[in-house]
Amino acid sequence: MVTVDGDQGQRVRGEAEHPVSRGYVCGKGRGLPAWHHGPGRLDHPRLGDRPVSWDELLADLAGRLGPIIAADPDAVALYLATGLAYDAAGQVAAAQWLPSIGSSSFVTAVTVDNAPVLVAAELVAGEPMLNPVWDPTRPGLAVLVGTNPVVSHGYGTALPEPIGRLREFRAGGGRVWVLDPRSSETARHADVHVPVRPGADVAVLAALTRAVLDEGADERELTVHCRPEEVEALRGALAPFTVERAAAVADFDPALLHDLIAEVRAHRGRLVMQCGTGVTMSRDGVLAEWLRWVLLIATGSLDNPTGMSFHRGAIPQLRRRPAPSPDAPPPPGAPRSRPELPRVLGQVACAALVDEIEAGHVRALFVTGGNPLSAFPQPERLRAALRLLAVLAVVDVIEGPMTELATHVLPATGQLERADLTLAELTAVRPGLQATTAV
Repeated sequence: MVTVDGDQGQRVRGEAEHPVSRGYVCGKGRGLPAWHHGPGRLDHPRLGDRPVSWDELLADLAGRLGPIIAADPDAVALYLATGLAYDAAGQVAAAQWLPSIGSSSFVTAVTVDNAPVLVAAELVAGEPMLNPVWDPTRPGLAVLVGTNPVVSHGYGTALPEPIGRLREFRAGGGRVWVLDPRSSETARHADVHVPVRPGADVAVLAALTRAVLDEGADERELTVHCRPEEVEALRGALAPFTVERAAAVADFDPALLHDLIAEVRAHRGRLVMQCGTGVTMSRDGVLAEWLRWVLLIATGSLDNPTGMSFHRGAIPQLRRRPAPSPDAPPPPGAPRSRPELPRVLGQVACAALVDEIEAGHVRALFVTGGNPLSAFPQPERLRAALRLLAVLAVVDVIEGPMTELATHVLPATGQLERADLTLAELTAVRPGLQATTAV
């Protein structure tokens, strides 16, 4: 709910009757009026530091891009980040524009923070965007690994009013375990906090999985929905991961892990497990996420409303993938300068962008919804590489480090200025689609 005085936004507050937010608004939402009217708002297109008309800007941009596209479409790259998370039309337009010029140089924030989530989903389910969500109104056992939803508002399952949701879950009989090296804000609202050594999450999850397979697994899941030879291979791979080994690696009392194993066994069909960036940005992120899927399956908690289930959603049902054609061209490969880096969701890894620019393979870059200088490794090297580009076009709402470097600055509308649809329904605590008009 936005209070306005003429064209001045004054206040944002939650709508108490909203079925998902229940009146909760995060700090970014409350700060929208100040952000919208702030001194850094971009109101005019610019060529470098010079304000110009839209016609002049687009003509200059087209003139510079034309020869680059003609020589090598992949020399034009697009970086799309989470600033577009709440701009449905912006997401769709950006993702469709790049292939329209024949380029496959698509880079997003996915390979900064949550590529392991998508890779593990594809390995297990064959679909990288398949995401199980948690319904905190149903009591069970929630194991949160390297994630702090009190601050992040959830990861994989968005939790409006996270403290209230955790309290309600526990009041209804649910139990919360947090595996985290630090006593996070979420750990303070948990029943049990296990202070694992950083990077030891995989050893703990492997020992937990081994124990469940030894005793307490859902046999129907393992026999009807899994291949017997794969279950046996899994048992063999997990054999070295004893409770004692995991406790030694993770540097905590083995009795804690025995207690967690007992609780997981007691909550068969009612296990919730979430990993966050504390895990997904680590060396073994893919393996930890994969073990999370294995545990949910082995306990009969996956695709189960009392554990973690899948929203069908409205928009995904409108998407129809064409049947694979034997004549289809092969998918784009790894970047030429970093052949060891595979693509994720068809995207070039962010870590390869600097190399691609320095090697001359990327000569034009569009940036929308993010700031690579604060998200990528080696920011000074990146800054130097950006200065080598023939085109650095930045689409944004406010001034920032990227607009200072840009050859072309393209102002965009903010959240209060445009009509929109929610695209994040597959991570919401309940399914639904919401349309909002411009304020």
